[in-house]
Amino acid sequence: MRKPLVSIILLNWNNYDLTKDCLESLEKISYQNFKIVVVDNGSANDAPKLKALRKKGFSFTLIENSKNLGFAEGNNVGIRRALEDKADYILLLNNDTVVHQEFLGHLVAEAERDKRAGIVSPLIYYYDEPKRVWYAGASFNFWHGDARHQHLNEIDKGQFKEVTDTDYGSGCAMLVRREVFEKIGVLDAYFFLYYEEADFCTRAKRQGYGIKVVPASKIWHKVSASIRKGSPLMIRQNMRNRLIFMRKNARWCHWPSFAAFYLAELAALVAYKLLKRDSAAAKAAILGFIQGIMYRKSLSGKMPW
Repeated sequence: MRKPLVSIILLNWNNYDLTKDCLESLEKISYQNFKIVVVDNGSANDAPKLKALRKKGFSFTLIENSKNLGFAEGNNVGIRRALEDKADYILLLNNDTVVHQEFLGHLVAEAERDKRAGIVSPLIYYYDEPKRVWYAGASFNFWHGDARHQHLNEIDKGQFKEVTDTDYGSGCAMLVRREVFEKIGVLDAYFFLYYEEADFCTRAKRQGYGIKVVPASKIWHKVSASIRKGSPLMIRQNMRNRLIFMRKNARWCHWPSFAAFYLAELAALVAYKLLKRDSAAAKAAILGFIQGIMYRKSLSGKMPW
């Protein structure tokens, strides 16, 4: 069987311990033809620790960004390096994960079996609850503008057996065929954080590529380890990028329904946060809306500052 070269991209931002745990799990995988690229995204003091880790025998290329470029562009730095290294596949993998030793082999085998598949993702569980599902596929409803994980929080009792098609792969872990990047480009840097994988996968699907979930491939995710759930940053980015995603990808017929749902949710969120005396979160939601309105398609692929 052909053993194509896989470049694994790990993005680190002030989370050395998470990256170390992830690298330790990758050291044990059975698939052999892979390289690891660790991109340090402008961390305060993690780069010296990562260099020391490499000296201890961990094999990876370290790229140091001078500042935090965000999830999208930070990964793009690694993707461009992987393309230069002639990788056949590029795996985007969150550094707050640990992996099963067979996970990569199953992903590559499915991608090799089905040449239509441009992107494949594993079954992803919560790290703290190893049988509880975090991602087993996802759907996007253009009428509401909602991106949702399917089977979220289900307990795995053996029901996930078949490879299935999905609307988008998880940015937490997705194996991408080289030619997909060559055809549609890299992640849109303007998203910075959130919705970048939904946008990327939507662009891939429009070029005829399939997106799949491979349940035989398993990893565990330390959810929201880098950014606090419900933080002003998370709220602003979600409100902003949801609107930008729709402006880039929705059809005209989706807009009356989406606008009604989006504006109702925005008003409810702001009112709730004000009642809770969380003015920072309320301001973040409004700012996200304003930034989404100001976005122009000519900005796609550029940094958001």
